[in-house]
Amino acid sequence: QRALPYVPGGMWLAIVLAAGLFGLAHAPGGPTYVGLAAAAGLGYGWIYHRTQRIEASMLAHFGLNVLHFFLFTYPALRR
Repeated sequence: QRALPYVPGGMWLAIVLAAGLFGLAHAPGGPTYVGLAAAAGLGYGWIYHRTQRIEASMLAHFGLNVLHFFLFTYPALRR
């Protein structure tokens, strides 16, 4: 974001680029997982922009992981 101060919409461009990289980091899960991770990355970027605290984004990421585990992963493992 600091590298794009004179680019119109630079803040959003930075968030979209970071979200795309976050999605690509989840590529082993497949294309659907990449898309979902990128969407979550947009949310994490927005949270960071609003709070200016990385801890807030980390807490959101942790919370989403916990929800995913208990709502999807754990029930699938019980079968």
